[in-house]
Amino acid sequence: MEEALMKLNERFPGFWSLLVDEDGSLRKYVNIFVNEDDIRNKAGLATTLKGGDRVHIVPSIAGGV
Repeated sequence: MEEALMKLNERFPGFWSLLVDEDGSLRKYVNIFVNEDDIRNKAGLATTLKGGDRVHIVPSIAGGV
């Protein structure tokens, strides 16, 4: 997972810093799913990807009254 995200960062500089904080942990308001599994319930950023896996990056949305 981390390698794939770093490749995206090469293409879109600054992308990585939107996903992880200063200590390299996934930001709490960013959710990443491999297929339908939250990577926090797997190996986190060390989650292994296989051919055909679908990765979804979903920012948390909050607000309201």
